[in-house]
Amino acid sequence: MFLRQCAGDNGWKTYTGAHRLCSKEEGDLFRQTQCVAVGDGVQYTKYVGNPVIAEEDLQPGSSIHDFRDPKIRWEDGRYLAVVGNRLADGTGAVLQFESKDALKWHYVNQVAASRGRYGKMWECPDLFPLDEKDILLVSPQEMEPTNMEFFPGNGNTLCLSGHIDPKSLELIEEGAQAVDYQDSCIFKMED
Repeated sequence: MFLRQCAGDNGWKTYTGAHRLCSKEEGDLFRQTQCVAVGDGVQYTKYVGNPVIAEEDLQPGSSIHDFRDPKIRWEDGRYLAVVGNRLADGTGAVLQFESKDALKWHYVNQVAASRGRYGKMWECPDLFPLDEKDILLVSPQEMEPTNMEFFPGNGNTLCLSGHIDPKSLELIEEGAQAVDYQDSCIFKMED
């Protein structure tokens, strides 16, 4: 289980559930799904309808083995979740899902993808507006250095800035930077 965040005022948490498909000797593969637990801040109970986002919710070419780290936000009367994924070509992407109740989800789109530029699997995505731009944070695995811009290996946070296209809902990238810090998470607070 990979716990990512709390969401809402109702005491629920989203997390990635991992079900072992084969042993370490056989390749150590897991099926990863997105789940919900409800609690009081100390004790939590898994939602009986888990997983809330599963293999059948993914588009063709999306990995069930590398599908993790949901980040939920409330926007325009609905919940939106961005989730890290590894595509069939081995590179990373961020998938977006929506829900009215945070329990029944459906696929919306692929927000952005590495396309071989920024490492492999993208973990811990976060998408938010900042100063009239849209910002996508991800932690890429196996990212190769580019001149002096990016750090090699794991342990980076990649910041892609741009604008979300209103029709495709994809990030139109205008810039990229990386820092030597993994698994960042932004929290919105009232002023």
